Amino acid sequence: LFRSQLIKQVLLTSPGERINRPDFGCEIRRMLFAPNSEVAASLAQVSIYQALEKWLGTLISVDNVKVQAIDERLEIRVVFVIKALQERRYLNIEVSM
Repeated sequence: LFRSQLIKQVLLTSPGERINRPDFGCEIRRMLFAPNSEVAASLAQVSIYQALEKWLGTLISVDNVKVQAIDERLEIRVVFVIKALQERRYLNIEVSM
């Protein structure tokens, strides 16, 4: 549960939101306003993967990120391994405007 909360914190924090770490976070909230398409979903997948690797790479190994843009929301599925325990976990998040 703890690592799932960390992942949510990275994904739901916009860069610039934290004063002491202005580059912390991910751009997915901004992507909600982009036109829905496979290209936008692919861009979101890459952005999520990079943010998780950058901020949580010492704790988790990201196996897969899947993003679907549906109406005014993004459905995100992250498959990751907790490095210390070698346990595979799944996290589903829905982000909407």
